[in-house]
Amino acid sequence: MDTDEGIKGIGEALVGEGLHRPVAEAIKPHKHYLVGEDPRNRNLIKRKLARYPFAWRNGRLINSVSVAVDIALLDIAEKYYDEPVWRLLGGTSRGGPRLRYAFNAFNEGNWWGDWQPPEHPDSNNDGIVDEPRPIKGANNYDNYPLVIGYSLYEDNVLYVDNDWIGGSRVPQELEYGENAFTSIENAVNSADPLENNKIMVFEGFYDNSIEEFPITIDVENLTLTSSETLENTIIDGEGVNEYLLKIIGSEIDLSGFTIENSWGRCSGIEIKGRGSVISDILIQEKSNGGTPLNKLEMM
Repeated sequence: MDTDEGIKGIGEALVGEGLHRPVAEAIKPHKHYLVGEDPRNRNLIKRKLARYPFAWRNGRLINSVSVAVDIALLDIAEKYYDEPVWRLLGGTSRGGPRLRYAFNAFNEGNWWGDWQPPEHPDSNNDGIVDEPRPIKGANNYDNYPLVIGYSLYEDNVLYVDNDWIGGSRVPQELEYGENAFTSIENAVNSADPLENNKIMVFEGFYDNSIEEFPITIDVENLTLTSSETLENTIIDGEGVNEYLLKIIGSEIDLSGFTIENSWGRCSGIEIKGRGSVISDILIQEKSNGGTPLNKLEMM
């Protein structure tokens, strides 16, 4: 694991025979959860790996990957602070170095229905209950019991208006700064995978002179909606031999658009992700009217 300051962290994990290559491959799809984070924030990174996706906490292979990441972070911290790991983990006790903390994917960082606020408070609102929860067995504890319903995601609001290309709303672009876009596609591509993203699209006509179809949504937890009525916010695919929207990510909320002139007999929307909600959408061809889609939930 490399940092932008040139420090390399090395982690390892105990795996069964023949699993070395699968462990190396298993981390690749999850690199974007680590890139850009401060490697000194081990607890924060640990929680992200435990939650995104939930598979990090299931199975020997994935648990081996998370352990290797944690060891690499400790190696980076040791080199950064120029201190041995045993001292970073709490120092000496009873005359010699003792391990004060070890990552345990089975016993730590779980949700417990009987160990929640307000009876067991989270005083600093970090999503972790202050007091460790006892686990059945002698001297066993979950040192990081999680608050049910807490999300690490922050709200990230992006704005789209095709008038910002040079029309009357240029001052509004300055107001929204780097969160202002002239196409839906660019806003979707700028969504942060570790935040709750909401894309607000102002009324207008979004065709292939502005958009590059299909608009592919492969991030999770994203709301794409219009600021006005669906009749005034139109995604038009005339002359495009393709779907207009492809929803690959999970937990996508799409609402408030007219989608017209899609490819052939396609509905204009291809949905592969789970947990998405499509509502208040009008799908039509200019020549024959349209079909309103009031609500569609993908489980």
